[in-house]
Amino acid sequence: MTARSIGSAALVGLALAPGLQAQTRACGVERWPVKIAADAHARRVDTVPSVMSISALRALPLPPRPLPYNTRIAPYELKTFRVRAVMRQLITEHDGDWHLVLEDPDAPGRTIIGEIPDSACALGSVHAAGFAAVRRNLRAAPKRAVIEVEGIGFFDYLHGQRGVAPNGFELHPILRARIVGGAPGERQAPP
Repeated sequence: MTARSIGSAALVGLALAPGLQAQTRACGVERWPVKIAADAHARRVDTVPSVMSISALRALPLPPRPLPYNTRIAPYELKTFRVRAVMRQLITEHDGDWHLVLEDPDAPGRTIIGEIPDSACALGSVHAAGFAAVRRNLRAAPKRAVIEVEGIGFFDYLHGQRGVAPNGFELHPILRARIVGGAPGERQAPP
């Protein structure tokens, strides 16, 4: 139902409903169809992951601007990547996405962003149900856990995000994630 199809009495009722604004949130906007894999090229994405380091992803060439809203930038946004990373931060954003700051375990300080959309905001994505599973897998991750992440390549605009790569490259959306160890330098229990 759109705002136009809601009667004016209903809109007045919504405006007067106490606490309603605190309970609502907006889904993402910038390149949103690409971020949730519901864009015009989503079915062309190679889902067999290429294993790369975070440092290598940070070095990919910056694409020309402006970035397209509903299509992907070949070749990197048509690929799925697998990285091993230290999860430095997990932040819930205003649009419900989980924003992960992923650090290269072999190059401390070199980070990229990974994002897990809120399933409720991912309507039209063939991966929507999987986003909830990824969140369940990471919910119990200890601080600075070593994780293995698979996600679709994505170039974002640079706007001061925490952990952003110099080229704006992210894994967005993250399709799979698993904890593979504790914080770097911690002694691991034998399997």
